[in-house]
Amino acid sequence: MKTIGGFEYVDLPLLGIEKAKAKIDTGAGVCAIHSSMQDIVIKNGQACLVYNIMSPNSIFTTNQFKTINITNSFGDTENRYQVPVQIKISGELYNIDFTLTDRHDMDCKVLIGKNLIDSGNFVVDIKKIPTLSESVTGKISCDNCNHEWEKNEYSIKPSLCISCGFDNESGKFFTQKEITEDATSTALHGGGNYFGQMPNYPSYDRNQWKKFPSDEMGIIARRMLTQLVKDCNGNIEKALDQFAFSNPDLLKHL
Repeated sequence: MKTIGGFEYVDLPLLGIEKAKAKIDTGAGVCAIHSSMQDIVIKNGQACLVYNIMSPNSIFTTNQFKTINITNSFGDTENRYQVPVQIKISGELYNIDFTLTDRHDMDCKVLIGKNLIDSGNFVVDIKKIPTLSESVTGKISCDNCNHEWEKNEYSIKPSLCISCGFDNESGKFFTQKEITEDATSTALHGGGNYFGQMPNYPSYDRNQWKKFPSDEMGIIARRMLTQLVKDCNGNIEKALDQFAFSNPDLLKHL
């Protein structure tokens, strides 16, 4: 027997999805995964299911599907498509049927039900904390804009894209207000790790800025200036003077 927690990080290798946060639900009969689109098409005279997984742009087609009735926690019954999915959890691979349902407002886009819990002979301990460091090696590609970055085990939000503000893990966009202060503070005081998407570097070493694409430099530059305006009590001219003195190479990216 293996022990898993109330939440785990899982891979879906055949779908190209790594380290998705999954909720373990011993009250759910079958596994479920977020899908906002399902459609039946005819290919070569055979019915096929076209569907997306986790992201609107991740589209798959299969003739291995069925329809089942699911009763949710509110007692309502609905028909769902069910497809086979290969999943890696706790270091092991399993081929398990998942139902497709809209979980856009859920923190976890993957739900692990009893069909996988029983198949893996798992014991669920809700006090067990998933090891995030095991889930942040390699590259992440933004599901929204395809921007890529290296995962970082020290990142506050390792799946948050700095280019467009989309977070793969939650499936939501983060506004500038939500991320400006932490990002800018890091860049101004010691430099570097903007939510884990940039390597640590000294903010005063302007040569280091050349390593980053102009869009990333612009994002950081604008947020540094925003913080300086706050530090200067709203005096934009004073903030710009200070910014120009400290970071002349970044002015063109504002």
